[in-house]
Amino acid sequence: MDNQTIIEKLFKVQQAVKPKNAAAASAIERAMIPLLEYDGPLALAKRAELLKIKGIGQQSVDILLKIINGATQFEVVSGISKTKKRSYID
Repeated sequence: MDNQTIIEKLFKVQQAVKPKNAAAASAIERAMIPLLEYDGPLALAKRAELLKIKGIGQQSVDILLKIINGATQFEVVSGISKTKKRSYID
């Protein structure tokens, strides 16, 4: 799997996650540009190597590794928890 395919799948996951968990979608979005600029093949990158890239956090790496390992979009999205709504009492 080449870098472009991985980035495309990551973008589709980000679009699917956005209504469910805005924080996770934002983390994925912030990771896109550093991943596009990454020189090596993403399919062969290890977790520690990906965490060294500036702008990429643990949540983004976890999602990226699921995609690299062949998980479907549904599997990745279902693994991300839904943001809890806070109720404010006056």
